[in-house]
Amino acid sequence: MASSGSSDGKHFITDPKTLVKNSLCGLAIANPHLSFDEQQKVTFTKDLADLRKKQVTLFCGGGSGHEPAHAGFVGHGMLTAAVSGHVFASPTSSQVLSCLRRV
Repeated sequence: MASSGSSDGKHFITDPKTLVKNSLCGLAIANPHLSFDEQQKVTFTKDLADLRKKQVTLFCGGGSGHEPAHAGFVGHGMLTAAVSGHVFASPTSSQVLSCLRRV
C-alpha cells in the first residue's frame, strides 16, 4: 500500500518536515477540548483560565520520536499542555518557555 508522499511505500507521510505539526493539528481537530499552537508545537486544553483557578497546571514535553506522544496525555485530570520537538529531537528552549508562559 503506497502513500502519495513517501517514495518507499512504507509510510503515510506527506512531508517529513511537517509530520509533527500535521499529527498535532489532527489531534486537536479530533479532540474539541484541545487547542494547538502550530508555531511552537504546543498542544493545550482550551479551558486554561478555568484550570488555573482550580488547580496547579502541569506540562510535559519531549521529542516526537515515532509520534508526538506527550500531546495524547493533555486533558482533564492529566496534563494541561504538552510541547513537542522535531522527530527524535527535544523541543527547543524557546518552545518550552512558550509552553510555560501559556500555562
